[in-house]
Amino acid sequence: MASPFLIIFIARSGSSAIMGDLQQHPNVAMRGEVFGAKALPLVAQTDQTDENRIAFLHQFWGSYKRSNAETTAKGFKLQINSRQPQFTSWDRLPGIMDEYHAKLIVLRRTNIIKQAISAIRARDLLKLTKLATGRERGHIDRDAHESVREFVDQPTEIDLADLQSVIRSIENSRNQLAEVAQLVPPACEITYEDYLNDRARVINSIFETIGVSLTTIGEPAFSKITSDDLSAVVTNYAEVREFGDQIGCTV
Repeated sequence: MASPFLIIFIARSGSSAIMGDLQQHPNVAMRGEVFGAKALPLVAQTDQTDENRIAFLHQFWGSYKRSNAETTAKGFKLQINSRQPQFTSWDRLPGIMDEYHAKLIVLRRTNIIKQAISAIRARDLLKLTKLATGRERGHIDRDAHESVREFVDQPTEIDLADLQSVIRSIENSRNQLAEVAQLVPPACEITYEDYLNDRARVINSIFETIGVSLTTIGEPAFSKITSDDLSAVVTNYAEVREFGDQIGCTV
């Protein structure tokens, strides 16, 4: 039987790429960051408050109480952000997850320097996409404007003080993600690095977790905005590599 699910993650961990893959399955209803949007769907009170978010969960997953043979796995992604939290009533999450037998999927990114540099470059991408299309986007999809697609190869100089600040923010969010994962034992834990190395295996492990058939997925919906080889895009790569050595992170 298909299960409701929730993917928790930190920004720049590949959540949009994974969402694009899951959306290819005919029995998966996958939404984006519902709690990070301007307004909530499905509920009468659309303001982003924890009470309304909990009401959304009851609405979104309500069919699992009415049917013992639900064939569609319904889920969305929830970004853990220590600076701009999308949910704060974490102590209420275990009860709701248990009520609907929902599966928690934890997505992590191992290399914190690459994650931080991706976050820095995403800020630049937001500016570029607004200029090119009038709409800010932190991702590059198949229909992206040509100037946006060219962003992938554009060189970047990384300010080390900025890098340190972003890393501190990521570390705080990582600590909060770990706390949430202690409240609700994950049904599946994946890493961005594993996804890059074996996309099909990781996506099928999610399909298995949420109770839908394993299937072949098509081309990715999104492109990486930063090469995994930082030396190809970071102009002061030697400085960044030395900084990485100082904090014990290989780049």
